[in-house]
Order: sequence, then structure tokens, then C-alpha cells
Amino acid sequence: MVTSWSRSTDSPAATPCGGPKFTPDGRYVFFASRDGWVTKFDIWNLKVVAEIRAGINTRNVAVSGDGKYLAVANYLPNALVLMDADLNLLKVLSVKDKDGKVSSRVSAVYDAEPRKSFVAALKDVAEVWEISYNPNAEDIPIGMVHDFQYKEGAFIRGFLNPRRSYLSEPLDDFFFTQGYNELMGTSREAGKGQVVNLDVRKRIADLNLPGMPHLGSGITWKWQGKTVMATPNLKDGLITVIDLSDWKTIKSLATPGPGFFMRSHGSHALRLG
Repeated sequence: MVTSWSRSTDSPAATPCGGPKFTPDGRYVFFASRDGWVTKFDIWNLKVVAEIRAGINTRNVAVSGDGKYLAVANYLPNALVLMDADLNLLKVLSVKDKDGKVSSRVSAVYDAEPRKSFVAALKDVAEVWEISYNPNAEDIPIGMVHDFQYKEGAFIRGFLNPRRSYLSEPLDDFFFTQGYNELMGTSREAGKGQVVNLDVRKRIADLNLPGMPHLGSGITWKWQGKTVMATPNLKDGLITVIDLSDWKTIKSLATPGPGFFMRSHGSHALRLG
């Protein structure tokens, strides 16, 4: 459901969700409201230049690394909406499982710039979707394929269509490794997370994460020659630090209360004993 209706000037502004997203040149910023409005704001001229409604209950918006495309994750309707940078509708992906029987809300969508794609977590289906915004993306096989080289089978275009990674349970949120080849996701079962490799498109490891971490807020940095990740916990006062080479927990740090976001700077993120 995408409309170009103007929002009433006498109605209260909806609360932004998912954080602002900027174009690479820093000129434009995009906001998504919880009730589905997506706004494009010109920072140089301090004015709204475009606005569109992309859903009824929206989770967040992602902007492609080249600044040309947007993806909007919706709870209602169960859809992932794709637009260009001027907020012109390109495609609405109705989110269903591979058999087309189970519909799903979209928990979140993020840009994976090195892969030239958007990656989406599905709330109600055990799949992760990767949608390429590269016009030259390889075609996607669907159903039975006899020969990939000669395209003997059923294929759809790779541009703006989902590639599916099949999981054992849905992800609520996730966080990319620095190379963007893997994502670390949280599951509904407390104390567990999973690592998904986007190249082989399957779960490759489990994470020992107590409570319910918000992995979209995690950070990574170099420590003792290895890359580590830290994520806070939404329920318990705890920060979990994980070694990304073997996905094992290095340390758990107690905090006075639950945490939601973590940010780092150029020198040190955390000092580990």
C-alpha cells in the first residue's frame, strides 16, 4: 500500500522510527514514521521535498549505499516496499514463505553496501531476505534447476527480487559482521542467537546470548589481533562480548540496568581484562 497523499497539516506528526537515513553526499535525509509515512528532507535548503505513505505500521527505512534506492519494512501490510530516491514506487514485495502460504511482518531492513543489497529479517517466517539493488545482479533460481550455466530451469531477475536464506526459526533483528558476509541474529528463544552466512545462505553457528539482545545496536572492533563484537541486553543489565572468529563469548560485563544501543569511536570501544 503506497500512496502519494499529502499529510494533513493540522494532524499531529507521527513519531519517527528506525532513525534517520542519509544519502552519501549528506544532502538528503529520510525519516519513517510508525504510521507509514516516509519523508525526504533537503538539509541544504531546510525543507521537505517529498513525502509518501508506504504502509500502515512501519518498522524502519533503509537507503542504498549509492543513494538511489530505499527499502521500507512494514508490519502492516506484510510487505517490503522499494522506492527510488525521489520516493517513486518501484516495487511492493508481498512477504510470504517460499510456498506462498504463510504471510510475515518485516522486523527490520538494513543496507549491505558492499553487497549492493538490502537485507530483511522476517518476524513470522524462518527466512532472511536479501534484495539486490544492482541492476546487473545474477538471476535467482526458483523451483527445480537442471543446469545453472545454461539456465535450464525457472529463474527470476536478480534486481529487486528476494534471495532467501532458510533458517530453523525467525529472526527479530540482526547485525552484520564487518565484511557483510555474515549476520548475527536474535531468535525468540532467550539465550540463543544464530549466525547466518549470506553467501551459502544458511545458519552456520549459534550464539550464547542471555536474555533478549538488540543486535542492531551492536558494535565491532579489533582486540588482541581479532575482531570482536559487543551487544547490550534489553532485559538484563549485561553486555556480551563475542569473538567473531569462532562465535564464542569472551566476556560478560554487568551494567546498572538494561541497555539498548552501543556506539564506539576511533580509539577504544571497551577495555577488556
